[in-house]
Amino acid sequence: WAIGRRIMLPLLWPVIAVVALLLAIDDLKGFDLIYVMTDGGPGVSTYTLPIMIWKQGFGSYQMGTACAIALVLLVIINLFVLALNAALRRTAAS
Repeated sequence: WAIGRRIMLPLLWPVIAVVALLLAIDDLKGFDLIYVMTDGGPGVSTYTLPIMIWKQGFGSYQMGTACAIALVLLVIINLFVLALNAALRRTAAS
């Protein structure tokens, strides 16, 4: 256990961090499965940002609102990327 915690985990940390980031981005962009299975329903129980962007842009024809929501999603994803970069730099420096 000590070898795994003190040697293997620090060496694997960059790989684990990148995989976690890619999975988080994929989860935030989750559109196809939700749209095909539930179409954002029942009610708004499976409403996510990509579903909201689709419904605002192509359902209500409010492209400006859809673009604003897409920019919010972009900012959220960029915050994840910046946090990962900070964590990787901190581990690379030590």
